[in-house]
Amino acid sequence: MGGMTAALAPRRRRLRPGAALLALVALAGCGAREHVVAAACRMPGGKPVERALARAPGPVALQDGTKLSECVAEAVNDAQLQAVGAAFTTAAAHMSPAARRDPAVAERVGYLVGAVERGSARTAGFQAELLFRMRAFVDPGRLGREQRAAAERGRVAGRARG
Repeated sequence: MGGMTAALAPRRRRLRPGAALLALVALAGCGAREHVVAAACRMPGGKPVERALARAPGPVALQDGTKLSECVAEAVNDAQLQAVGAAFTTAAAHMSPAARRDPAVAERVGYLVGAVERGSARTAGFQAELLFRMRAFVDPGRLGREQRAAAERGRVAGRARG
């Protein structure tokens, strides 16, 4: 019976250094607060985004100072990305008819697309669908020659400082 008791006794194992480090990192993350996207990024209706874009192609920030690209980069879960995406696509959809006629508005829409590209570049591809939808607003088939050129200037500016 003595052999049976030894077989049932718990075995002690030594943790490998890599496993111990991994466990420590996992425990450190348990107490971390969830990342929150700035409230200005999630305002419904797109109006705050449109107001901010009035400054394009110069530096554009929302009322609280958050850059548009930061909104995209900081959206790390489905709900956050949906809120940011709704605000951005609503703004672009609202400006889109005027962008077909007015190069200044096309430049603003281009800036917004560039800012989404900039914010998406700093992520692991989670924002790919938003980026796809935003790029449709500056599709060359939707804009005239002058508007396309303006949208591209805005896009370059948005990627640089959006």
